[in-house]
Amino acid sequence: MRFFLSIAILLFIGCNEPIVYPPGGYDYPKEVKGEDTNFYYLPIKEIESKTDSYRDSYDYILYTAFNEPNLSLRPLGTDKFRLTYISSFDGIFIISLENKQIIVKRINKNYTGGIYEIDPDLKGLNEVEKKHYQLLKQFYPLEDTAGLRPYTKHYLDSMSKRFPELLDQDYYKKLTDKNIVIYKTFSYDSLKINLSNREYHSLINEINESGYWSLPFEFEMSPDAGTDGGSYYLEANTKAKYKVVKFGNWAVDVPIAFKKACQRLVNMAGLNKEFSIYREDESKN
Repeated sequence: MRFFLSIAILLFIGCNEPIVYPPGGYDYPKEVKGEDTNFYYLPIKEIESKTDSYRDSYDYILYTAFNEPNLSLRPLGTDKFRLTYISSFDGIFIISLENKQIIVKRINKNYTGGIYEIDPDLKGLNEVEKKHYQLLKQFYPLEDTAGLRPYTKHYLDSMSKRFPELLDQDYYKKLTDKNIVIYKTFSYDSLKINLSNREYHSLINEINESGYWSLPFEFEMSPDAGTDGGSYYLEANTKAKYKVVKFGNWAVDVPIAFKKACQRLVNMAGLNKEFSIYREDESKN
């Protein structure tokens, strides 16, 4: 009897000890200015490619539509992990782990619209701006001319000299912002799942032990990637650090332990029949 009591006490103590996070992650910015408040992965903004940085700058529309905070600006006060899955086939799912709860958000099944789109007629732009936007949409960033024909390189070089603003990402965003249409009818469903201390600590420890905190912020896609891929973002907001890892179904070199940890979060959220990040047969390949 004493043996089982000792085990129970040890388990109780272990589940109530403060969680210690491994080294890694990113410092929160010392100062946040202007539109940076809308950049949802701010610590990696300057180390991403210009193309990825431009693309990611519009993820704020998705997160604000789901009433989700920007985790990259400052500590929230309580630790939070957020797994976002975006797929044109399966929809959008946001799974948050915080305060011994899992919170699941997904697009309402009866909602058939999108979240936003770029006005195809570019009604917010004058004729010069329309030409600039279409040029940037096709060739951004203009200074990256690798693999282009000599004539195209010469044309882009002459355009950037005549209109130096074409080299400025803020100008490209300004043109895009003038043509964004956000759908006010967007709706989502939300579900809360309570966890025991043991379940909560176990999930976070599995993420910590998966190597998550030392992983790169993004994994490259396989050159053989198919069209059925989705994008995953696992973020963490703790008292000391922020972390984000981005990967897709067709990403290469994603550690199995990390994918297993993400899949366990999906399973605990009750979404294992909706999508999978890790399959048992992967470890056999």
